[in-house]
Amino acid sequence: MTVITPSAGIPYFPPDIIKSATGIFRTKRAINIFERKIENFFGTKYFIATNSGTTAFYIILLFLKSISPSDKKEVILPAYTAPSLILPIKRAGLEPKLVDIHPETFNMDIQKVLESITKKTLSVLVVHMFGIPVDFKHVQESIKKKDVYVIEDAASSMGSKIYGKYTGTIAEIGFFSLNRGKNTSNLTGGLIYLRNKENLKRVKKLAGDLPSISSLQKINTFAKICGLSLAVRPFFYTVLNPLISKYKYTTLHKDFDTYQYNSVQSALGEEVLKRYKIIFKLRKRNGDMLYKGLKDNSNLVLPTLPHNAEVVFNQFPIVVKNKKNKEITFRKLLEVGIETTFLYEKPLHHFYPELSPDRKKEPFPYSLFLAERLLLLPTHPQISTQKIRTIIEIVNEYA
Repeated sequence: MTVITPSAGIPYFPPDIIKSATGIFRTKRAINIFERKIENFFGTKYFIATNSGTTAFYIILLFLKSISPSDKKEVILPAYTAPSLILPIKRAGLEPKLVDIHPETFNMDIQKVLESITKKTLSVLVVHMFGIPVDFKHVQESIKKKDVYVIEDAASSMGSKIYGKYTGTIAEIGFFSLNRGKNTSNLTGGLIYLRNKENLKRVKKLAGDLPSISSLQKINTFAKICGLSLAVRPFFYTVLNPLISKYKYTTLHKDFDTYQYNSVQSALGEEVLKRYKIIFKLRKRNGDMLYKGLKDNSNLVLPTLPHNAEVVFNQFPIVVKNKKNKEITFRKLLEVGIETTFLYEKPLHHFYPELSPDRKKEPFPYSLFLAERLLLLPTHPQISTQKIRTIIEIVNEYA
C-alpha cells in the first residue's frame, strides 16, 4: 500500500484536542479571547470571528451596502477564483463583475480593474490567490478616490506579507478563512478585519445577529476536530480515503450557512495560533524550494512573485503548458504517495454563464488558460524537504 500525503491539511496534536474540548463548556468570552490573540499576532485591530470566510465576506458586503448609495451594486473580482465567492455577492443583492487575471502573476490584473470601475461599482475584491500577494499599493488611492471600497480576500494567504504588511490588513477591510486546507485551520471559520473602530460596532452587530449553535452542535464540532486530526495524517488519510472523499467539495455550492463562531473552535484556535510562525515558515520554505527547483523548466509557467513580498504558499501553482502532461504528472506524483490538485478547472463565467460579458468569444482568455492547465503542489508542514525534492524530480521529468 502506498501511503498518500494529502494535498492540504494542518495536523492537530493532543494539546489542541484537549483545549478544544474545554470550549464545549466555555462561553462566548472564548471567542473574544481568540479575536484578541489574533490581533496580537497581526499587530493590528480589529478582528471579528465568523463561521466561515464566506460569511465574513457576506457581512462585509452587507455593511458596505448599508453605508453606500443604492445604485452602487457592482463587486469586481477576478474571473479565476473560488466559485463560492459569487454566493455572498448575490445573497447581499449585489452584482458580480469579472476581470481577467494577469498571465504572469496568476492574480487579478489590476490595470483591468481600474478600467472596469464605473459609477455603479461598490467594491473591488482583491483576492490573494495561492498565498501570493496582489501588489495593489500603487492603485489603492486611485480606487479610493473613485468612492470604491477595496476588500481584501486573504482566505488563501494568511501569513503572507507585502511591503512589510500582512495580506488582509493592507486595505481598510478584509477577511480570512480558517477552513480545512487553508494556511492554518480551526476546522472551519473566518475572520473579518476592520481598521476603523467607528465601523466595529455596526459590523459586530451584523455578526452577532447570526444564530448561535447549540451545546449538542458544539459536541459535534469537537468530534469533527478529533476526526480531522487523524484524517490529515498520511497513514489514516490513505486508509480512510474512500470515506474522506465523500466530504470533499466536488460540486458547485448552491448556498452557504451563516451562524456565529463557537467556543470550541475558538479554543482550538488559541492553541494552534501558538504554531502560526512555524506553520507559515514551513509553507514559505516548501514553496521557495519548489520555485527554485522548477523555474528553469520551459514546459511550465510559474507565477511572477511581487517584489518586497514574503509568500506563505497555500499550495504552489504551476501551469503545465501541455494539458496531457498535467494529467500524467498528477498520476505519477500520486503513484509515489503525493497528492496534488487541479483546484477549479473552469473560470467563474463558465460556472455562471450569466457573468460573461461576451458569449461569442472568450472574454477572459488568461483565466481559462490557467484553469485548464493549473496543477497545485502541496506546501503544508507535513511535506518534508525530501518529498519536495521528489516532487521537483517528477514534475521536471513528466510535465
